Amino acid sequence: MSQPSGAADRIRRIFEQLEVGWWVFALVVGAVVAFVGYVYLPWVIFGLFVYYVARPIAKRLEKRLPSKNITALVTLLLIVLPIVTILGGAIFVTIAELSRFFTSEVATRISAALPFSIGALPQDPTELLRQFGEVFSGGAIQDAFGSLTRTVGSVANSLFNAFLSLLFAFFLLREDDRLAGWFYTSIADEDSDVSRYLSAVDEGLESVYFGYTVTIFVVMVLAAIIYNVFNLVAPSGLEIPAPVTLAVITGLFTIVPLVGRSIVYAVVTAYLAIVALQTNPTALWFPLVFLAVMELPFDNLIRIYIRPALSGRLFPMSLIVFAYLVGPPLFGWYGIFYGPFLMVVVVLFLQLKFPRMLHPAAEEEPLRRVGPSEEWEIDEGQTRLDEVRADIDEPAGTSD
Repeated sequence: MSQPSGAADRIRRIFEQLEVGWWVFALVVGAVVAFVGYVYLPWVIFGLFVYYVARPIAKRLEKRLPSKNITALVTLLLIVLPIVTILGGAIFVTIAELSRFFTSEVATRISAALPFSIGALPQDPTELLRQFGEVFSGGAIQDAFGSLTRTVGSVANSLFNAFLSLLFAFFLLREDDRLAGWFYTSIADEDSDVSRYLSAVDEGLESVYFGYTVTIFVVMVLAAIIYNVFNLVAPSGLEIPAPVTLAVITGLFTIVPLVGRSIVYAVVTAYLAIVALQTNPTALWFPLVFLAVMELPFDNLIRIYIRPALSGRLFPMSLIVFAYLVGPPLFGWYGIFYGPFLMVVVVLFLQLKFPRMLHPAAEEEPLRRVGPSEEWEIDEGQTRLDEVRADIDEPAGTSD
């Protein structure tokens, strides 16, 4: 009996040394966190988006405000939320402008969906009450109330989740330095490949989320102002239609390389020219002036000053366009944020680490920053990863 007892003691000591129980607990905790993250993935991604939009602004405000709590709160409430509100208002106005083209059709469909004819409503109050009683007893009102309840519940749930996203962004704004310090102290050294890769992802997400989002927002606002100014001086009948809608489209087309905004200018110019030819040929100067102003001072202002100052120079524009266009069809509404997130994670892994995995000799040198003059010549409308990149072009021991 002594041998089995000795074997059991040895097994027990091995398990104690491996701390299997703690590892099992760690796996359970990790699984729970992963499950919660999966369930709330859309809102976690949206919270990250809000954080990266707010962080550069918060960094500037930190020098003027007494604490990070106040800085985070001021950034979210006074800067980020107004931007989101303005964007939401622009979308609302766009929908309102578009709905003008469908007003009669919508009214016809609503009238057809009613359980009675509006034109055939009786004048006798008794008969009117009887018909309304039939409507209530027929279940139409109950169905409408049920649909309204579901809609209100869905809106309330979305607002609550959006509030959670803002809380998540607030927590990150307040605790990001502490989280980074904990990671460098407890998980990986600051000079490790993992830390360098995550630092590159962090910079990439800030460039994509803050840079391109703010660029699109600025272009929308400037375009809306210019379109409305043109409408103030436009000859009679040559007003630019739906200026806010066109401003939103102009901002979104900013992510299309080279010709994005020019497509919008060309379409508007063609429309104005056709209207001028049909109504007042002497007013052809107006579409020509519009095209000249938009293509020369306005577009060059965006191309030379606004986009380089806000968007950074981290990724090829084609990848940005691909991420923004493919994300929503694959993942739904949050794909507009999740697509760029995946693009940054995958591209930086393929650029920084994967080649070093294929060429182990390169592991002798750490991931390092390189100057903007090395490799990757950029074309017009293209950006470049010019701050963080792996030295993998000529791995150690593999040069000719």
